[in-house]
Amino acid sequence: MRRPAGTPAVGRPPFGAVFSGDPAFAAAVFAAAFALRVVLAWRAGFFTAIEPDEMVKIAYSLAATGRFADPYLIPTGPTAHTMPVYPLFLALVFKTFGAGVAGESVKIVAACAASALRCALLPLFSRALRIPPRAGRIAAAISVFYVSALQTEVRGSWDHPWLALGLMGLTWMTIRIWRSGSWRASLPWPYGAAWGLAILSYASFIPLLVCLLIIGASAAARQDRGRYVAAALATLVCAGIVVSPWALRNYRELGKPIVTRSNLGLELWLSNGPGAAFDVSTNLGWRRPHPSTNREEAERVARMGEAAYNEEKLRAALAWMAGNPAEFARLSLRRFAAWWFPPAPPAARRIFSAALTILAFAGLYRMFLSDRVGGSVLLATWMSLPLIYYFIQWSTKYRFPMEWELVLTASIAIDAAWDWARNRRPFRPL
Repeated sequence: MRRPAGTPAVGRPPFGAVFSGDPAFAAAVFAAAFALRVVLAWRAGFFTAIEPDEMVKIAYSLAATGRFADPYLIPTGPTAHTMPVYPLFLALVFKTFGAGVAGESVKIVAACAASALRCALLPLFSRALRIPPRAGRIAAAISVFYVSALQTEVRGSWDHPWLALGLMGLTWMTIRIWRSGSWRASLPWPYGAAWGLAILSYASFIPLLVCLLIIGASAAARQDRGRYVAAALATLVCAGIVVSPWALRNYRELGKPIVTRSNLGLELWLSNGPGAAFDVSTNLGWRRPHPSTNREEAERVARMGEAAYNEEKLRAALAWMAGNPAEFARLSLRRFAAWWFPPAPPAARRIFSAALTILAFAGLYRMFLSDRVGGSVLLATWMSLPLIYYFIQWSTKYRFPMEWELVLTASIAIDAAWDWARNRRPFRPL
């Protein structure tokens, strides 16, 4: 029997349906994920053991003096070491609740809530990406218990739980625009503004935006190319307008119109040099001095200024990379492997992470068989978001913003295997 025109297929709610028919499941996922993460933070002693990272130190400075400054071991002056959005949020927290245990508790609880919300939203993306609802439920259930980077996920000293939510929103907006073709009718100014705000949170969203715009251009029909170019330019212009106050502030305070962060030179130098390891914990533990832990380096930042200090580090890093291509290639390959197959202990975690990656690629391939729009958006993320991290020291926190995509696509493969095991029939299209 044929369906009436406009009626969605069974198991495929209209695009944008939020937890259609399943709000209780979403609420249960959020409650379980939130409770588990708060307990983990409490058991780890995070509520009372305050260890401020660079973002937290900047927030302290903002709350106390109104200056976006002093991220390192000693006061070093104005900074662009981090993007501005999350330190501004933390400054509001510390201004309201203080920089002691109360402020720390609010920071941790907010991070746990953001991480739990990411888990609860996964069924929504099973509908937005037009994958089986059961795969979305599997992904949500896995995410409740899968804590890939404990301090990143629950401590709130970094913005990665919020970046994961931001990536979800950008993914949803992109898929909606691509499916509807709304860019043909009007220029996507709100979309560009959202990207600008996202870039002010996370500089690695820039290559993702560029990658998506290129893929969109290649997929646009020939008669629509002119209109697509106009829409793409409008997106870039609007994003640039939103980001421009940050660049102007950096020009005024640091003497350079830094659009993103100032610390590329420092990160490349820490990651690529004599005795450098592929990972953060080894380098910062004893091999490479960082101004956050080494007073001599912090004094050099204060004396030279942050921009000049990072330019010096960039020159040193590039010189070493050019003079030691084999060692640089070896480190980069180790970082590439660590991104997709995290080596963090214990062994059970490494095995699970490796299996997750393999299943995720299988699930992405399965998506492409029936839905090139959703598959293309996720593939663009996997191609572009990790790029800079193949050249700087690895940490579990860097992959966290896109971890939900790996869990979701891995769940597609699990759902297909489940279906095959129960019915003993070839894998059917999504």
